Amino acid sequence: MTRKKYGFWDAVGDLTGALLAVPTYGASLTLSPTARGLVGNVLSGGRGDDNSDTDNKLKQWEIQNEQWKTQMKANQEEIERLRKEREKDEEVAKKNDEEIRRLKTIIADPNRSDEEKEKARKRIVLLENENRKLRDKNKERDKQIEEKSKTPPAPSAPLGLSLPKFSAYDKMLMAAILALIIYFLILREDKRR
Repeated sequence: MTRKKYGFWDAVGDLTGALLAVPTYGASLTLSPTARGLVGNVLSGGRGDDNSDTDNKLKQWEIQNEQWKTQMKANQEEIERLRKEREKDEEVAKKNDEEIRRLKTIIADPNRSDEEKEKARKRIVLLENENRKLRDKNKERDKQIEEKSKTPPAPSAPLGLSLPKFSAYDKMLMAAILALIIYFLILREDKRR
C-alpha cells in the first residue's frame, strides 16, 4: 500500500480552500475537494490521501449496489409469481360462483327431487367455504405484494466518491477563479462605497 506524498502545492491548495471558507460562508468547504482534503488531513493526523481506502470503499459500494439490484430483481419475480397465483385463485372463485348460481337454480326449481336439492345445498356450502379460503389467501398475497413492492433505497456512494479527483494544478486553478469571483462580487463592492 503506497501513500501519495503530501507536497507543497497540495498544502498551498488546501490552505487556499480553508482561507476561502470564511468569506464564502463555508461554501468552499462543501464544493472544493481541496478544502475537504485539508479537513481530512487535519482529522487524520496528516496522513494524506489514502487511495486504497477510497478503492476499498468504492468496491464495497459496488458490491452493495449489486446486492441491491439482485434483491430488487428477486422482489419483482416474487411479486409476479404472487400476482399469477392470485389470478388463478380468482378464476377458481369465479367458476365456483357460477356453479353456486347454477346450484341455487336447482334448489329453487320445484320439479327437482329433495335428494337433488340436498346435494346442491351441501355442494354450495363446500364451494362457499372454498371461496372464503381463496379470498383469505388473496388478502394475504396482497399484503405480501405490498410488502415486496416497498423498495429499499439504493446504497449511496461513499463521501468523496461522487466527485471527480482533481490534480494540484486543477485545484490551484479553481482556487484562483474562486478568489477572482469573491474579489469582483464582494471586495470590489466595498471600494465603491
